[in-house]
Amino acid sequence: MYQQLRSQPGHRKDRGLWLALAICLFVLLLAAAPILWSGWYQLRYRDFISDLSNSTVYAYEHEGLVAELDGEPVRILPETVYTIYGEIISAGPGRLGKAPEEAPAAVLDYGDGSRMEFWSVKLKNPSNGREYGLFLRYTNQGGQTYAFDTDQSSLDKMRLLMR
Repeated sequence: MYQQLRSQPGHRKDRGLWLALAICLFVLLLAAAPILWSGWYQLRYRDFISDLSNSTVYAYEHEGLVAELDGEPVRILPETVYTIYGEIISAGPGRLGKAPEEAPAAVLDYGDGSRMEFWSVKLKNPSNGREYGLFLRYTNQGGQTYAFDTDQSSLDKMRLLMR
């Protein structure tokens, strides 16, 4: 009988310990979530850059980069292929999102099964005061997409490079 009375306070200590451990685990997961998301975000961007680089090399070597502007196909000169690539790369990873519902304003076909689509979009929280920026959606040969907007370039600038 005396042992039954002593064993109950021990259970309370165990519950308190488990509760404290659960709270610590929850706080640890909250702290780790942004780090894990950041890692995932950077890995996706790195994969996009790798795929885009491969497509750019293919288009350059096969003189296969074709733009569709205003419904008309325009062949991009080989020396311009890397200028367009540089503009996309210098825009940085941007803010991930879904492409607009309307048809793209311009499309690049790399000739290897991949393509890049462009839209002009109203920006949310731009870092440089621009109201409108560029939305890009790249689809690789396997059908995987990477879509983002950026305040570091514009549709007008990309269209100029494609002419």
